[in-house]
Amino acid sequence: MAKTSQRKPEEFKQYRPEMRSTEYRNPIVVVGDGAAEVEKGYLQSTGFRTGAHGWRLKDDGTAEFDSVTIRRVTQVGGGTSYYGNGEDGSVTFDGSTTILGMAPSSSVYTLTRDIFGDVIIIDTGVTIKCNGYRLHAKTSLTNNGTIEGNGNNGSNGANGSGGTSGTGTGGAGGSSLPAGSLHGTVAGVAGSNGSAGSIAGGSNNAGNGTTGNDENNRMYGNGSAGGTGGNGALGAGGSSATGGTGGASGAGTSSVNSYSNINFATSGFDFNGLLKTRSGGGGGGGGGGGCLVSGAGANAADGGGGGGSGSAARTIWISARELINGGTISANGGNGGNGGNGGNGAVVGGGGGGGGAGGAGGEVVLIYNTFTNNGTITYSGGAGGTGGSPGTGGSPTAGSSGTAGSSGHLREFQLLL
Repeated sequence: MAKTSQRKPEEFKQYRPEMRSTEYRNPIVVVGDGAAEVEKGYLQSTGFRTGAHGWRLKDDGTAEFDSVTIRRVTQVGGGTSYYGNGEDGSVTFDGSTTILGMAPSSSVYTLTRDIFGDVIIIDTGVTIKCNGYRLHAKTSLTNNGTIEGNGNNGSNGANGSGGTSGTGTGGAGGSSLPAGSLHGTVAGVAGSNGSAGSIAGGSNNAGNGTTGNDENNRMYGNGSAGGTGGNGALGAGGSSATGGTGGASGAGTSSVNSYSNINFATSGFDFNGLLKTRSGGGGGGGGGGGCLVSGAGANAADGGGGGGSGSAARTIWISARELINGGTISANGGNGGNGGNGGNGAVVGGGGGGGGAGGAGGEVVLIYNTFTNNGTITYSGGAGGTGGSPGTGGSPTAGSSGTAGSSGHLREFQLLL
């Protein structure tokens, strides 16, 4: 029978694993000979005083600094401050209840300040106009309705009339969007009036479209150009009138930073402390040319008015630990107004007005830990207005369409917490 080896317990002592504390510590290594002190559990500047002077790095992962400059962010952990503190509590925008002093009109809420909710719910059929303010949700935001910051449409130019009684007036530009805690946008501009028909000799050309408004510290390019008005027809014994050219795009100075960096996306400001805006405004449509003839005034016709340009969309800014979109989020530029049709003369017709330019699309900034999107998110530039049709008689020409606004951007930032 085989013998079993018998060893005393103390002979196995060398094989027992050493028992260590389960508390984990990150070692601190001092590099260089700067003015720093090494204490148990932390590294600090000489003379450090909590809340008053210097800096401290602790081995539990916390730190204290007076100020910090971060040159580049590629990943963010611990994003609770981005979601807000939830001080406004849980709110449901149901289309009838006044929320935080904001009463709805026809199920539309217009924000008058930033929201710092815990749980935010937007019911089906309800619209939130951001109005330059931000939505924070400490726990979650569920959108089953519409969150929008769309630009305003330009108005259509008026049609020309027969005879020499007047002109087709230009359409108004889309109104601007005011600033809140985020930037506003510039207004669109009016289209030019068409020129009047005439029985006099010589020329009676239409005015050119208005140049779009300039926008300083813009993140992106100029606005778009308006369409050119059509020419009036050549009448017997007279001459044709040339349609006005489309308004040029608005310009202005460019910002050095865009919302592609989370630091600028969360603040809305650039390194210079300037509130960033979207782009320059679009140009208005040129007026249509009237026609000139000899003889009775009824033989002539007026040109159509140019369409006004749409205004640019604003930024939509949403931050929620859990973001659920089952509805619509839209930051679309306003459409340009259509050019008016040329008037119909007894002999010759007037030219059509040019279409107004579309406004630029906006920025959609989404900051979250988890995101479920079963809805739609749009940030398109507004459509350019169509050119007006020529009047009947002779060979007047149609106005050209305005240029569409440039597209905006979707900026998503997923945080680790």
